[in-house]
Amino acid sequence: ARAAKGATVVVDLEWEEMMQPRELKSLIQQLLYCYGANRRAQQPVQLVFSGVEEGSKTHEGLSKQSGYESWEVKKLTTKYIEAFPKEKLIYLT
Repeated sequence: ARAAKGATVVVDLEWEEMMQPRELKSLIQQLLYCYGANRRAQQPVQLVFSGVEEGSKTHEGLSKQSGYESWEVKKLTTKYIEAFPKEKLIYLT
């Protein structure tokens, strides 16, 4: 896909247990926006969602979105720190 040549952006979704229901709903809306904006971008990034475990509220909310299973997003059930070399990561808060 077009994003294969771009930078990789990992969205850390491992904080679900710290979120209130309205924050989780807002997060899912923000992920929808990120995905849509990335699809329209001239130079899209490789989008990675980490910590999206089946059965989690985040996974449940995303799965309700039309076509989620076919989104061009890498979905990690593991922690991002286990999937990428630490020296290659820049963590923004």
